Amino acid sequence: MDKILKISIVVLIACLAFEVYYLYIYKTDSGTRYATQKPSIKKPQSNSAVSTGITNYIASFDKNILKKSEISNEIEGKIAKVLDAPGVMNQFQYEKGLAIARSNGQSVVNYYFLRKSDIPKLKVVQNGQNIQFSDLKIGDTIKIEETMDLLAAPGSNRESVEIDKL
Repeated sequence: MDKILKISIVVLIACLAFEVYYLYIYKTDSGTRYATQKPSIKKPQSNSAVSTGITNYIASFDKNILKKSEISNEIEGKIAKVLDAPGVMNQFQYEKGLAIARSNGQSVVNYYFLRKSDIPKLKVVQNGQNIQFSDLKIGDTIKIEETMDLLAAPGSNRESVEIDKL
């Protein structure tokens, strides 16, 4: 009887040791391995304009069910820089662009790029009259209204763009 009790205790201790190994060592290592394999999701900035919940909601639909999805943006600020010649910035090829700062003079700047395919859709106005993109200057206050098709390919998703020089 004493021998059976000793064998039972040894077996229980071995099982306990195996469980500790599995829970604290093996599972932690495998969890770390899997975590590094998952795609990283860029967290929105603290002042991000769009909730990722909205984009995740739209992205959750099957492409054969969601037939149309458009977004309308209104961007307003002061021109900090005019990019009036084709170029590349952060691997983004553009035909024209603007660096836009907040109207209140704070130094936050966002870039607004136009691809070659966007130029025919571009309308630049001042007081209801058509003007040229080249009429836009540093310090001008502008409002950009654009419509984008969220189901179209990124290079051809902009449906309309109007820049209003205020």
